[in-house]
Amino acid sequence: MVTPRSFGFVTSQIHASQQLLDFELFQKRGPDAVRYEETMKLIIKSHLLILQERVPTLAVQPSTFTDDNGRTSNLLRVSGTIPITYSDAIYNIPVVFWLLDGYPKVAPRVLVMPTSTMVINRQHCHVSASGLVSVPYLHNWFYPRSDLVELVHDLVSVFSQDPPLYAAPASESRQNVDERGISPGVDLNLPYQVEGYRRPSSFPTFGPAQSTSFLHHSVPSPPLYHWHPESSTSRPSSEMNKTGNLNVASRTGAYTTSTSSVSGDVQSMSDPFCSFPPHWHSVSAFQAPNTTEPSSSSHRQDVINKLKHRIEEDSREVKKTTEMKLRKASDIQDVLQQRVMACEYGLEELDREMNSLKQEVQATLRNAAMLENWSEIHQSKEPTDDDAFEPCDALSNQLLECSAMEQAIEDVLYALDKAVERGVISVPTYLREVRTLSKEQFFQKATCIKVEAAQLQLEAPQNPHPVDAPQNLHPQSRGPQPPPAILREAFPWFAV
Repeated sequence: MVTPRSFGFVTSQIHASQQLLDFELFQKRGPDAVRYEETMKLIIKSHLLILQERVPTLAVQPSTFTDDNGRTSNLLRVSGTIPITYSDAIYNIPVVFWLLDGYPKVAPRVLVMPTSTMVINRQHCHVSASGLVSVPYLHNWFYPRSDLVELVHDLVSVFSQDPPLYAAPASESRQNVDERGISPGVDLNLPYQVEGYRRPSSFPTFGPAQSTSFLHHSVPSPPLYHWHPESSTSRPSSEMNKTGNLNVASRTGAYTTSTSSVSGDVQSMSDPFCSFPPHWHSVSAFQAPNTTEPSSSSHRQDVINKLKHRIEEDSREVKKTTEMKLRKASDIQDVLQQRVMACEYGLEELDREMNSLKQEVQATLRNAAMLENWSEIHQSKEPTDDDAFEPCDALSNQLLECSAMEQAIEDVLYALDKAVERGVISVPTYLREVRTLSKEQFFQKATCIKVEAAQLQLEAPQNPHPVDAPQNLHPQSRGPQPPPAILREAFPWFAV
C-alpha cells in the first residue's frame, strides 16, 4: 500500500488557488482581467476550489483564449491530468478546461492535450482529431445542476471505456512538440499515489482475436479521490522551488505537480505510470521498434519541404483563381465601358429632344395667348328668339309688333271660345272679355294697315307727294276719326 500525499501540501495548494482566484476575479482590473459576470464570480470560485479539492492533479490559472473566429479574451483555464483505469492499469490523461465568458451558464470547452509521446485516437466517438472533447455531459450542460466535478467524473467514465490517447510509435516519440503542431501540454505525473495501484511493467499485447474484446471491455470508472492524510507533517519548504512547484524527490514515490506553470513545456512520459495504451492496429510496431530513427534536423527539413510544396501549390491555385477573376473583371469592364458610351449618346439625344420640346412649348404658349386675346375681343352674347327677326327700319319694327299683338289676341279669343264650350267661364264673362280683346285687336289691325300703306308710299317714288313715315301711327294718338272704308269692309259689324 502506497502512502498518500501530505495533507499539508494539498491544503497549501488549495490556499494558493484561493488567493489566485481572489486576485483574478475580484481585485484585478484593466484589459488583462478575466471577463465574467460579477454575479457569477463567487460561483466560479466555488466550483474551482471544489474541483481543486477533489482532483488535485488539476490546476487553475488565467490565460488568453483565442476563439475559432480569431477573437481573443482573458479567461480562466484548468489544466492537468485526470487518472483513468484501463485494462487494470491507471493512466493519466492530460486535459484543459477553458471556462468561457458565459460560464457557468455555458458549458466549458474541454480539450485533450497529447504530449510528444502520445497520439489522439482518431476513431474516438467523443474526441475530434484536434483534441476537442464532446461528451454527452457537455451537450446536456444545465446550470445550476452541472459543475466541473461531475464533468471530470463523466470524463473519467468515458475515457476509461475508450481512451482518447495512445502511445506514439518510437519514430514519433522523439519529434518536437512544436513541429507536430501540438499546443504545450501539462504535467502528466500524478502528484500522489493511489491505493491499490499496480504499476504496469509494459504495454499489453493482444492477438487478432482479442482486439475487439479488448477495446470494448467495460472497466468500472475509478472513484474521485478524497484525501486522508497519514500525518500532519507537511513537506519541507526546501523541496518547493520559487514558482511554487514541488521538486521531484525520487523516481519511486514523488511526482512533480504545478499550480502556476501548467502552460510550460510538456514533461516526459518515461515513467511507466504515465504511459498510454498502444493502438491495437499497430501493436507489432511496439514489439519490434525500428532502431534507425531519423534525426531531428532531417525531419525538420522534411516538414519544411512539405510546407514549401504546399505553399507553392496554394500560391499557384491562388494565382490561377486571381487571373480568372481578373479576366472576368476585364470583360465586365469592357461591357461597362460600352454601356457608358451608349448612356452618354442617349443623354445627348435626350438633351436635344428636350430643347426642341421647350421651343415647341414656348410657341404653343404664344399661340394660346393670342387665341385668348382674340376670343376676349370677339366674344358675343348668346342670341335670343327676338334676335332671329331683326327689322330693318322703324316701320318694319312697328309692323312686326302690331302683327304679333294681333295674333296673340286671336289666340286668346280662341281659348275663350273653348272655355265657354266646356263651361269653365260664364257667358257674361265671356262676352265682356271678348268685347275688350276685340277692341284691342281692332286697333292693332288698323295700325298694321296704316303701316303697310306708309311702306307702300315709300316704295313708290313716282308719288309727287310722299308721305313721311309717321313716328307713332297708333290710332289712339289721334283724335276720334271715322274708320276708313277698308275697315268697314273688314269689320261690317263695327260701329263707330
